[in-house]
Amino acid sequence: MKYLSLFLFSFCYLTSAQTIEKTLAIVETEMISLMDLKEAKKRLNRGFFEDSLLLTLFEPSQLKKTEAAFLNFLIYEKVLDLLVEQAELKIADAHLKQEINNRRKKRGLSKKAFSRYLVKNHFTSSSYKEFLKKDLLRRLFVQREIAEKIRFSDQDLNEYARQTQGTALFTSFEYELTYLFFPKTNRGKTRSKDISHLILKEASFFDKWEPKEKGEKKKVLKKIKLSSLHPTIKRAIKNLSTGQVSPVLSLPSGYHIFKVVWKTPVITDKNKKRKEKLFVLLFEALFKKRFKLWLEEKKNKTFIQINS
Repeated sequence: MKYLSLFLFSFCYLTSAQTIEKTLAIVETEMISLMDLKEAKKRLNRGFFEDSLLLTLFEPSQLKKTEAAFLNFLIYEKVLDLLVEQAELKIADAHLKQEINNRRKKRGLSKKAFSRYLVKNHFTSSSYKEFLKKDLLRRLFVQREIAEKIRFSDQDLNEYARQTQGTALFTSFEYELTYLFFPKTNRGKTRSKDISHLILKEASFFDKWEPKEKGEKKKVLKKIKLSSLHPTIKRAIKNLSTGQVSPVLSLPSGYHIFKVVWKTPVITDKNKKRKEKLFVLLFEALFKKRFKLWLEEKKNKTFIQINS
């Protein structure tokens, strides 16, 4: 009877342990257990994932409702951690200590109260340091792999403003223009048309061209606004991008061919603060998009087994 009781106790214990430690997924050689999922859910509900980079890819409310979505979140975490481990990055102890203090102060807790708060959430001092260290290493790695490679121009920002807010950020541009000038004669007209045809065939011909006949010129105009130009030039230049060349323009003074060397957006004082906000919004949008695609690509190259 004694042995039967012992057997039944062992069987119940093992069955219980197997239920608790049920493996939900394997990522390479790393396991995600049912207990991992439950603990992560608790920590999400208590705000421990509030600064997680991965939360930018998920809707927190969906994570709380759907176990499959939360498991996917943990799989992404494992994939990212494996990449971080391969990169052999390090976090200085002083930086880690400062970050712990920042998060404690963010919650408005004293050191003792924060320690009690960690214990309540099943953290020891060392396990919380490890938890936080992982988060900081992920950030450092993603900063290097994704964030630092994001680039966009003022024109990209201007287009983003149009798309999201309906109005342009930059209302005018400053130009640097180079123009070829030909006299207002029949010969000048013929020469300008011939040169224009050669430029259409080979764009670099514009830069190579030098005046050869009487009255011909090659001039540069710097920091020019369209409002200061003749209406004919203004209409021709307005829709040209950097590097593009106008057709032959007939003006009272002669025949001209213009090239936009560069155009710089001019922003009003009123729009400067708007630009700062739009810069952050566009950066966040590009980061989220690229981070998601990049991580999905890495996930597809990783051995993952999900147990039903």
